[in-house]
Amino acid sequence: MRRNSSVVALTCAAFSLLLFANCRKPGIEDFAAKLAELPKDLDATLDPKTLATKVSTSYPQPERAPGTALAPCCGSKDTKSLKVKFPYTKCGPLRDFIIAKFGELVLVEFEQRAAGGGQGAGPRNVRAFRRGELNRTSVLDTIVCFTSEGPWNATLVEDRHCIGYTPQDTLIINAFGDVISFVWNGGPANHPAAVQLVSCRSVGVVRFPCGGISDCSCPSDPPCPADQPCDCGLLGQW
Repeated sequence: MRRNSSVVALTCAAFSLLLFANCRKPGIEDFAAKLAELPKDLDATLDPKTLATKVSTSYPQPERAPGTALAPCCGSKDTKSLKVKFPYTKCGPLRDFIIAKFGELVLVEFEQRAAGGGQGAGPRNVRAFRRGELNRTSVLDTIVCFTSEGPWNATLVEDRHCIGYTPQDTLIINAFGDVISFVWNGGPANHPAAVQLVSCRSVGVVRFPCGGISDCSCPSDPPCPADQPCDCGLLGQW
């Protein structure tokens, strides 16, 4: 019965915010007015064009591994599903966090309070701020910011090319609906310092022969069954 009551409370909070009703929660203007001003140190991390955390991303060419054979038997693409911590802030008009795909973001704080501080499936410790003055004429145009370290869902793809290259890794993080990409050479140990690994699950490895320069058999690993953990063994390498 208590569980059903919690579900009802969460649903009530969600609809109240989206429909500007009350349901024992403050109105949308009160919500925006009570937000603290975005701290200057966080504001300094924003890209002025996107109003989100500025991410320095490079796309290096694969590096040739010294002393390796120019024609290995197989190339491969190894895909892993990760949860990672990464500090990320996203700002925009309040309306952007209520409609479309951002609808759940404003609700995070309310959901955690309604559940007694419990942890949901989304990012934890989400903090909300206001950037600039409250727009009382059009509250939904007030600029608000949400910041969290996650954990975020992420995908790591490691490519091992055929012509003697070191592994090339591509990490894609989904944070507040934004897609953040990092690319580097040399394997997981060279990951961006700001990204911390929380958990890792193997998705599968696709192998392929290196064209006319190889007659090797290159069997792929089957995809990881959804009901199995399939640990990817990254915790010792990250």
